[in-house]
Amino acid sequence: VQDYASVPKLGNDAKTVYVDMSGNIRLRKSVHMHFGENLVYSSWVGVTHWTKLGLGIQLPGPEPVLFFAPTEFQNRMDELGDDVFNRQFHAAWCQINNTAQAAISLRHVEGDTAILQAYQGILSGACGPSAAHVMSFG
Repeated sequence: VQDYASVPKLGNDAKTVYVDMSGNIRLRKSVHMHFGENLVYSSWVGVTHWTKLGLGIQLPGPEPVLFFAPTEFQNRMDELGDDVFNRQFHAAWCQINNTAQAAISLRHVEGDTAILQAYQGILSGACGPSAAHVMSFG
């Protein structure tokens, strides 16, 4: 994982896959230009920068493909059949759930003061990346 400004400094002599979580056309263009023919796949998952998406702009290399989870679910269901898909999905979900429960500390907070304290802890980094908050005004 690199910041946006680091793209020109990255090695570009190996086959590369780009998964865009931001939807920032300037970044996507920079990646496509830098990696050229070694960019073998380009996908956009998120659109954090939705005002800078830049649809319809021609770029070198592979055309960016939108990853949309419901479509991928349907594709896997069509490919595997409902029963196999459901068994595999359940097994994967149980594994993810077990990993998440071991890695994440769930913290319930209630009321204005507790919510403000939790929020300030998040902003300052005091709570750490493993803390997850469920906040309720009461």
